[in-house]
Amino acid sequence: MERTKFVAVALCLTMVLSGCLNYDENVEVPDVILPDDWSSITARTVSSPQLFAYDDCDELEQELKRSLSEEYRTQLLQAVAEEYYYGGGMWLEDGAEMAMDDASASTGAPTSTPRSTPQRVEGEDFSGTNNQEAGVDEADFVKTDGYHIYYLQGVNLHIFGVPEFGELEATSSMQVAGTPVAMMLDGDQLVVISNLNPWAIATNHPVVDAMGWDAEYGAWRTSSLTKFTVLDITNRSQPEIDRELYIEGNYITAREINGTVRTVTHAWMNVHGLQGWLDLPSGYWNLEYDDPLRLEIREKVAWQTMLDNAAIINEMSLEDLIPQVYEYSGGEVTTHTMSDDACREFVAPDDGLNRGITSIFSLELSSPTFGFEVDHVVGTYPQVYASMDVLVLAEAAFDWWWFWGNDEFNEMTNLHTFDISAPDATLYTGSGRIDGTVVNQFALSEFEGVLRVATTTGQWGRWWMENPEPMSSQVVTLVRSVDPATGALILTEAGKVDGIAPGERIWSARYDGDRAYIVTFEQIDPLWVIDLSDPTDPTVLGELEVPGVSTYIHPLSRDHLLTIGLSPANEDGTGLDWSGTQLSLFDVSDPTTPTRDAALRVSPVSRENAHMWSWSWSEATYESKAFQYWAPKNMLAIPLSTYRSVDWYENGRYYWSYQYISKLVLVEVNETAGTLEVYGEINHSSLYDSTDGENRWWDDRNIRRSIFMGDFVYAISAAGITATNLTTLTETASLSIPYSSPYASYYGEDVAVASSEETEASSGASDGSAEETEAEDRGEA
Repeated sequence: MERTKFVAVALCLTMVLSGCLNYDENVEVPDVILPDDWSSITARTVSSPQLFAYDDCDELEQELKRSLSEEYRTQLLQAVAEEYYYGGGMWLEDGAEMAMDDASASTGAPTSTPRSTPQRVEGEDFSGTNNQEAGVDEADFVKTDGYHIYYLQGVNLHIFGVPEFGELEATSSMQVAGTPVAMMLDGDQLVVISNLNPWAIATNHPVVDAMGWDAEYGAWRTSSLTKFTVLDITNRSQPEIDRELYIEGNYITAREINGTVRTVTHAWMNVHGLQGWLDLPSGYWNLEYDDPLRLEIREKVAWQTMLDNAAIINEMSLEDLIPQVYEYSGGEVTTHTMSDDACREFVAPDDGLNRGITSIFSLELSSPTFGFEVDHVVGTYPQVYASMDVLVLAEAAFDWWWFWGNDEFNEMTNLHTFDISAPDATLYTGSGRIDGTVVNQFALSEFEGVLRVATTTGQWGRWWMENPEPMSSQVVTLVRSVDPATGALILTEAGKVDGIAPGERIWSARYDGDRAYIVTFEQIDPLWVIDLSDPTDPTVLGELEVPGVSTYIHPLSRDHLLTIGLSPANEDGTGLDWSGTQLSLFDVSDPTTPTRDAALRVSPVSRENAHMWSWSWSEATYESKAFQYWAPKNMLAIPLSTYRSVDWYENGRYYWSYQYISKLVLVEVNETAGTLEVYGEINHSSLYDSTDGENRWWDDRNIRRSIFMGDFVYAISAAGITATNLTTLTETASLSIPYSSPYASYYGEDVAVASSEETEASSGASDGSAEETEAEDRGEA
């Protein structure tokens, strides 16, 4: 792979810079000489998305520096042109996700848990995580093996026993350093993943010395780390930390298949001193807006800043630009230098110009040494999809700044595929590139060797363009082949259906065998049914326009879809009511004429009292793991929350309060009758009274997850966990949990660690049906 070497502009600094300032009346003008081509836009080239290894570490270093220089140069040119960027240049994964194999959760009860019941099987006796693909489990902050419930709350890991369905007991609780966000469960091993900031690590921790950081604020190599804590939970009453793995970068997601976990992180290393803005001299803002001196000042300041940046970049080493891994076990730290083996683990697209690094870690949980392998892709922040055999990274081909001055190019997505069928290997199997961007992991699917991708095309991310190319959507099928010219494995387009819903973008997508379902939206929600039975000729079978929009699609069967989203804002069915959660049941038995059998607007308060409360919300509208459908009972559970502020005078003093409602709403789904009906609700509002004086964060007010077990449903919130009989809707068990801020480690707060004795238990505490049960934060003045 031929690459252009980065040439430090700092080498010519003495030729163009005199080092002094020229004073023009009351305005300081930098006394620098601008080269004729200083502001020319670097021409972009598009060639191949295929991943190639760097020849050596020197080439990797030069390419990362070239990208870094061009990124900051573009920002400065935008500042000169007074075009400013206010959006994000990367996609956000739908929440922190991890993964585990559901087979591992049903291999039998934990050895430490006595039981009198038959073996409990996930999918038959109890519900697990709402995963995208069968057999590919995704991690979450709640897990269960049918005998215990594992819950990350704040900075604590709680383990609750379920001796019999409908019962609860506090088994253990322990603190996990950092901000735990997800976990993977594999038999008697639990891997907790945490986001960690440098200042959250104790200064006397051996990892701090290994990282070479000092105590100065902002001097860290990266502002975010990912930490894996491997726990031996053979004795659920006393989990033991086996080892910890610190990875520089942000955690994205992971999947576990048959005991092998593959995690994906993304790192942008901090580069101190670089500047992408103009430090304008005094007097500049006193000039008239159209004074040509303003432009001259901006240009000279920009050029000076480019020279300063180049000098900084020129002094950097490769270790400053790539992430490292630190393994902590037995009091010893092992640093895994990612530049080992001549940097052969780093790859990049042939035409790539990025400095972000996506790392795929393959972790062997069954290995006594917790071995891992790692591959690095230099590119942008990706979406991640995995089937049993294939892992896909879907990344924007180029970052936002790449398009500045090169508006003839449309947004493109690189698709990198890896064979993960073998438990001990992650093998690169080729790349492809298609137009458009991917909304989330559900827009990707692999089926019988064919990769299917739904994208929104156009130039809708170009804030600086007056007339960007309008949006439309497409579904593309790709197959693996061999490039006849190079012999490389590539993904080639097999078929495509495009031009779907001009002017609209995709809000949700889902695949079911040889069908694709996508929802687009501008003012009303069309549901599109697409036939993929012939990968060379994808065809739109049917379309249905309905009010509102669906943000998540859940196939119930071949004939029915259950969706959640937002209800319409206007009486004519247009617009969106961001406080209105809407469920829809679609009949797709005839895919050419899909129909909506039922629509149900759900709210945590009665419609008559809704005006008294603020907007309501459900996490399930944007996080699929909060959406729990239990087929054995034809029952859906989703969280719903709202709040309001109240104030009053008492004894001459002014008081104010926030009142919260936090519920789990149960909906009965009848495919045969085509109906959706509210079956009941579980109310956690009373758990959030303000007598403890705690200032809880917004997300801590909500029921977050639910688990069906036999004839019971468990509702889980930061304040506690309850079990409710589905027949009588009476509460059979309840455990309250001491408050633990998930951000305590960010601000150096003391973190309370609750033991099982401190967790309060009760039985049959309430019926959970009070409409106006409230939790309050009080203040007075």
